Amino acid sequence: CSEACLPTVGTKAVLVERLHEASQALTAEALFRSDPGASDTADASVPIEGEPKQSNVEVERLSTALETTADVVSAEARLTAARETLQDLVDERISLMAALGKAQDADEEFADELERGPHEDSAPTSHAAVTPKIAESLPDATPDESWPALTAAGMDDKLDPVNLKDLTASAAVGAATAVIADSAKVAKAADAVPDSMPTAGVGEEEAVQRALASELGASEDTLQRLTEERAELLAALEQTKGSNAEKNENEEASDIRGGGAPLPTDTVVEMADLNPAPTISSASGVTTAPGAYTAEPEQKHAVGGAVLRAPAPKDSSPLTEEELCAVHAGQLYFFEPALTAGRASTLYFNRAVSDVLCTRPTIVVQFGFNHWQWENGEVTALPTSVPKYEGVDWWTASVEIPVEAYEMNMVFHDSDGAYENNCGMDFVATVEGGMSVEAFASIMREKRAAVEAARREAVAKEIAARQAIAGEEVARMAEDAASLEAEGKGRRAAEVLASDRRIAEEAISSERWQAEHASRELPVAAKGRYFSKPAKPAANSVVTVLYNAEDSPLDGAGKVFIVLGRNGWQGALKETLQMRPATKTDTRNKPVGQWWKVAVEIPEGVWQLDFVATTQEGQGDGYFDNNSMQDYHIRVEHNMSDTDWEARIAAKAKEVTAAREMAEAKETIRAEERKARRTVQRAKALEAVRRSQAHIWYSEPAEPRVGDTVKIYYNPSNTLLKGCETVYMRGSWNRWKHSALWGPVTMEPADTDGGHMIGEMLVPADAWCMDFVFSDSPAEHANYDNKNGLDYHLPIAASGEKEPPMHIMHVAVEMAPIAKVGGLGDVVTSISRAIRELGHQVEVVLPKYDCINYAAVQDLREDGGFQFGSTYWRVFRGEVVGVPTFFLAPDRGDFNVGCIYGRADDEPRFGFFCHAALEFMLTTDRSPDIVHCHDWSSAPVARMLSEFYGETHLGKTQSVFTIHNLNYGAALIGEAMHYSAMATTVSPTYAWEVGDNPAVAPSVGKFHGIRNGIDPDIWDPETDIWLPRHYSADDIVEGKAANKRALQQRLGMAQDPDRPLVGIVTRLTAQKGIHLIQHTVHRVLERGGQVVLLGSAPDPKVQAGFEAMRNDVEQTSHGRMVLSYDEPLSHLIYAGADMICVPSMFEPCGLTQLIAMRFGSVPVVRKTGGLNDTVFDIDHDKERCGWYGYDTNGFSFEGTDSEALDYALNRAIDAYYDARDWFRSLQLRCLEQDFTWNRPALEYMELYYQCAKWASLSE
Repeated sequence: CSEACLPTVGTKAVLVERLHEASQALTAEALFRSDPGASDTADASVPIEGEPKQSNVEVERLSTALETTADVVSAEARLTAARETLQDLVDERISLMAALGKAQDADEEFADELERGPHEDSAPTSHAAVTPKIAESLPDATPDESWPALTAAGMDDKLDPVNLKDLTASAAVGAATAVIADSAKVAKAADAVPDSMPTAGVGEEEAVQRALASELGASEDTLQRLTEERAELLAALEQTKGSNAEKNENEEASDIRGGGAPLPTDTVVEMADLNPAPTISSASGVTTAPGAYTAEPEQKHAVGGAVLRAPAPKDSSPLTEEELCAVHAGQLYFFEPALTAGRASTLYFNRAVSDVLCTRPTIVVQFGFNHWQWENGEVTALPTSVPKYEGVDWWTASVEIPVEAYEMNMVFHDSDGAYENNCGMDFVATVEGGMSVEAFASIMREKRAAVEAARREAVAKEIAARQAIAGEEVARMAEDAASLEAEGKGRRAAEVLASDRRIAEEAISSERWQAEHASRELPVAAKGRYFSKPAKPAANSVVTVLYNAEDSPLDGAGKVFIVLGRNGWQGALKETLQMRPATKTDTRNKPVGQWWKVAVEIPEGVWQLDFVATTQEGQGDGYFDNNSMQDYHIRVEHNMSDTDWEARIAAKAKEVTAAREMAEAKETIRAEERKARRTVQRAKALEAVRRSQAHIWYSEPAEPRVGDTVKIYYNPSNTLLKGCETVYMRGSWNRWKHSALWGPVTMEPADTDGGHMIGEMLVPADAWCMDFVFSDSPAEHANYDNKNGLDYHLPIAASGEKEPPMHIMHVAVEMAPIAKVGGLGDVVTSISRAIRELGHQVEVVLPKYDCINYAAVQDLREDGGFQFGSTYWRVFRGEVVGVPTFFLAPDRGDFNVGCIYGRADDEPRFGFFCHAALEFMLTTDRSPDIVHCHDWSSAPVARMLSEFYGETHLGKTQSVFTIHNLNYGAALIGEAMHYSAMATTVSPTYAWEVGDNPAVAPSVGKFHGIRNGIDPDIWDPETDIWLPRHYSADDIVEGKAANKRALQQRLGMAQDPDRPLVGIVTRLTAQKGIHLIQHTVHRVLERGGQVVLLGSAPDPKVQAGFEAMRNDVEQTSHGRMVLSYDEPLSHLIYAGADMICVPSMFEPCGLTQLIAMRFGSVPVVRKTGGLNDTVFDIDHDKERCGWYGYDTNGFSFEGTDSEALDYALNRAIDAYYDARDWFRSLQLRCLEQDFTWNRPALEYMELYYQCAKWASLSE
């Protein structure tokens, strides 16, 4: 009787039925021992001779006890206490059943030999000869695996089992059967004893009752009884060995049935029912019976382990669901029947055993097959009718096992986020009768190939369809655009011409007024200095101008010229005419003097001649007579009618139009050049990003298109998945907003150097971006590499869909060039422009200061207002360098104070503005994806957005916060770090340096360093308005040489091209390394170079110290110190210097080194903050700069003393002296590197996209 016979319900009928089954089993087993082949013909009424009557008597006695008991339910409680002890017997039975089966096979083999008789060419096989084969198949009896309770009780020394290898087949049969019978008797006895059974005079019932009354293994009496029974079994086995020896002597005459008692006449046994159950070898190498659950070795869940159970003999009735569950008590789950390919099986899940799901109202089985690669699905489990008690709460679900399955994978959850998943490793059960792993892999390859082909075909069709639709749409749009363009061109042309006409009218009207009025009061000249013939000349005539040089600056000159202009020196009609000496006839009636004359043609439209006299024909050092700076003028009779003036207006309008068109053409060319340059720079920036990530991942093709099969190469050894033998890739499209999710895809080892793995995916027709992450398991709960929360993304080209633009609003208190104090204003403007150029909507909200440079604001106008609290805020809007900007002006005048910073109420003023900025978005129905706030001054936006606007349409808006300088407003910065979705600072190294700051550390997980950039339109040596000589990469050597000479000339320095010129442009503060700046000046001069310092100190003592130093430095013509702010001079220093020194103690980002490189000056810097992220040392950073995607570009040092500085500065000066050509190539390399906002803009967009993803997931 297997453990399945142990009752779990206390009904009298069930107990009686089980006793009857036990009696049948005992009788059948006895019959089998007597004659395995006689059961088909034996008379069931014949009693078995020699069969102990004790079993029958005991059964009758127990049955009587059962019928007379008064409390069957109490027997159940005792049964529960004894179940663990009885289980030990059942476990031993399992082993002996296996021995029994093998012994049967051996006996049958021996019987066959006897029936065939001896052969001529071989001797008959003896029974003794068969015995060793049986012995080889029998397990060594190892102590106490099946007797844990006895071993725990310290009785293992009494239970040394017999060596089964020494038994004959018949003895083994007898031994196994005896144990089976004994275990059945004990089980039935335990089942039958009621609570009210008398404790005296009942013999064995008393011992059984004591066993049932005790906890697991606690009753020594019961243990002793079991020990005695086992000892009897061992003795019987030893006796059998002796009888076998005797039997071998008379083997040929022996009855093949062997010894045994006759069957009772009232017993009928089916031989098929006595066959032992076959065994199954699980994937873990453990042998178990069919239907039993075996935990895989890797399953570590504390409650998921299984105990090997033996099946019920086939002659017993099927187990009820309640009995099945009792057999598997303590397990998390089991299957009935065993998992077999192509068949259904019922999964039983014990909710009470799960620490995670024990109280959950819903149990869902999430399953798949063959490592989650086949027919994944979910099924909701339902509660069974099995009674619940402590540790028991069975739920069930039916699952169809596909014929392709070789294993089943499972996790359990409650549909609300609670998972039972074997500590993240999932549950795995072996499926019998299914495919091999190799065969399934072949099917998967074929399936993938078929799916790939089908997908390719579908994608091709979809692409073709989309292209056809797009072609039609494009044609229609082109037609509409052409019509609109023609209409627009006509309208714009008319508007522009009208504008040109207005400009011409204004100009001619001014001329007409001057022609008619202004020349009536000409400046007075010395009497007898000049006159004309005729005195009142007319237009379209010739006039002679006579000039007397006597008593003038030209007195005694050998040659005299006049510089002639017209109509008040208007226009470009200026000319220099040489005068001739006049005759007496020419000067009749005029004072005697040194008269000179010249004939001048007066064209039409001239009403005044203007001239000065000079001794020099061209520009030079000659003498001038300009009538004491009033010049000389001659009135002309223009004789112009209204028609003439109208004609002049028309002619002037044509001039204006031509000039405008020329300017527009030039600007178009410049714009196209800038656009092309930025396109190239953006492509280079993207390629630099790819190169910087290639040690982790890259794709083929690098820029996939729709319909391509893109291959992703991934190297886990450089990520947190290092050491994973198998990596999985999963993802989606279009920033995770696509309807299709794909994966997990098992990545295969790639045929490349470096340990990359490869996965493939077909790009659908509507994809514009591929999104993916990597994991170490196909399960949902796995270890992921998701690029520190940003995920991996790959742009898709030629998509039928376009990337939807994001809406970003900056809230700031500075913005260049209209309200700039420091670098914050530059960043706000530059990042806004860069993001707009990527196609996104960007707006800026700024306080309306009274000190704003409104000349730099285009189209400024008032645009409504709103009430916030007791204050009314007026709203103005305009454009600043192309960025839409809103200005908020409170009617109480908080920002009409003549400055941006520096007042005691700065913090409350800016806090009030931050709240008003959010209220402005609310009242104008703006719902930006991102609100980006900057530094302490707009930090409150992050908290206010979270606390006050979560229930409004701004609830989906995410905040991003950037630290520009951590030295101010630490409390507000810490608050914004906490409330913002993402936080950044202005360089990766500075982010690392301040990561342990108390304001940053609690939120460091969402803190990213993104370096600042520079605006190439502002800092461009090709167009800089303050450079005397423009240059580019094509003529950098000549351009820098010319600007170097101009710088030396302006500052009065020696013009020596062979001396290296070092520039320093900085504020003179402790942060900038004052002691190192001073050392740089002296060291450069010591090395024979030239040095220019431009900067001022806010500290008067520091300023005075540098002024004293200047008196010493400027004793030589090679050193100059300009201790003030001079914007034009700073541009000239960047262009004219050979190198720029930036020895800062700390530098969040730094713009000086970026501007210097933009102008081709080599940086010499200290390795800190953004200086470390942008300057890569020629000798020491070759590997590091490759990770960033840049080239080496300068010289750097790490210490803070003069010796450390000298190490970098001396190498730079030596390179200039000793390797001039190489140094020039280094300057070119600096100029060509892209430190614009192209790359930072891409990095900011990644943050913005991730924030938007979180917002969508929270819906």
